[in-house]
Amino acid sequence: MRGWLGGLFAAGGVLAVAAAWWGMWEGRSGGRMAVADLLDRPVVLGLTALALFLAASAVLRRSGRWAVALVGIGMLAVPACAPALFHGGRDRTVAHREAAPGGADRVLRVLHQGGFGMEAESQGWYVELEDGSGWSARRWLVYGQDGKWAGEGLFAAAGWDGPDRIVVTTDTGTRVYDVSGGAPVLLSATPA
Repeated sequence: MRGWLGGLFAAGGVLAVAAAWWGMWEGRSGGRMAVADLLDRPVVLGLTALALFLAASAVLRRSGRWAVALVGIGMLAVPACAPALFHGGRDRTVAHREAAPGGADRVLRVLHQGGFGMEAESQGWYVELEDGSGWSARRWLVYGQDGKWAGEGLFAAAGWDGPDRIVVTTDTGTRVYDVSGGAPVLLSATPA
């Protein structure tokens, strides 16, 4: 009975790690947004995996199989938490949301990421395109800017210029992206 219960805990830990990695993979530009929104939580899923592996090691310790569970803790649970240190976007808020003209299944989102202070160099701005609906919908990063000062390309605005074009304006110029194929393609960059 103990072996079965310990195996169940260990299998749950493996599933939590796999879910965390799948969520981070889909969280990249062009990934499926429904999966990313659900599973791109490496800290929560990594800590869940760690708890399940610890429970498995406690149950299996008496049956002599505890070493396997401890190796699983080190090899799977800790690396599942580590990418969260480098995986941005956790504190981003939606500053603007706008559907594409013409009723297309596309939405432009402008996200703001605050830093440790109110200074411009600690702020981030990201323009994303949500393309499609349901489980097949994709989220693309159109433009990203971390920590700029005035005169260095500080984000000003983003909006639609027709159903297939997005215009991003900074204090140093304008960029036009074509999104007719899903993935954004830079068409032009005009200095201010």
